Amino acid sequence: IQRNDPHNLGCSCRKLHVFLKSTSKKKGGSHRRMPERKVKEELRKRGLITKGNEGMSRDKMEAMLHGAIEKEPCCWGKDCPCVR
Repeated sequence: IQRNDPHNLGCSCRKLHVFLKSTSKKKGGSHRRMPERKVKEELRKRGLITKGNEGMSRDKMEAMLHGAIEKEPCCWGKDCPCVR
């Protein structure tokens, strides 16, 4: 699949998925959560961790990372349809 092909209507890029902890009492799905170390690393890459918010809970960090990922495009090249 080539992104600059005019017949290609979709995007083959992939965003990082952050699974948020569900509020329901149903168990399961926790195996999909990122390790806390990885969440902190991704927040640090995006410049969202400062000395003031280092001690926040894992749930808050995951929500912050989820919001940041949703705001950014999944790819950065100008030839991809999702950036246009």
